[in-house]
Amino acid sequence: MFMYWLVEKETLEVNRMIFTRIYLLMTRTLKSNLVHRTK
Repeated sequence: MFMYWLVEKETLEVNRMIFTRIYLLMTRTLKSNLVHRTK
């Protein structure tokens, strides 16, 4: 368990970067979908 926690702590930064990228992509697609729906 402790080793797993260490690995998680190390990959936290990378996970955060990936998450922010995915989040930005999702919000962008959602906004575009909303715009297309209103048209």
